[in-house]
Amino acid sequence: EFHLDEPWDSQHNRKLIDRMPDAYACPSADLRPKGMTTYLAPLGEQTVFSGREGIEFKEITDGTSNTIMLVDADPQHAVIWTKPDDLEIDLDNPIRGLSHQHPGIFLAVYCDGHVEAISKDFDAKALGALFTRNGGSASTPP
Repeated sequence: EFHLDEPWDSQHNRKLIDRMPDAYACPSADLRPKGMTTYLAPLGEQTVFSGREGIEFKEITDGTSNTIMLVDADPQHAVIWTKPDDLEIDLDNPIRGLSHQHPGIFLAVYCDGHVEAISKDFDAKALGALFTRNGGSASTPP
């Protein structure tokens, strides 16, 4: 029903905001208004989503199982599920903006499709490397 040839907030598409699919809703988040999601893509110069142009798998030189593609952000960074807005990652402080809804962890989806619960105490430099597609990351968090 979503008209991809119209802006996300067109008169027609706005009517679909309240009908957000359950897959976009974190069961631990109590977000208001309706239609908000905390599942966001990490944005940044070396991330998978580093610009308006897409990248190819071969550009993920750290490996798809070592590169974060989506995160569960904190409620303050929630966006309307149809809005093309995501979470800007600061590689010096990569934990900023990530979920505080799950005690001691945040959830991350990797480019190969697996999901991990990552400790909020995980080393910041190593976490920053997991957000980059070509930063030399070769290990996943405990």
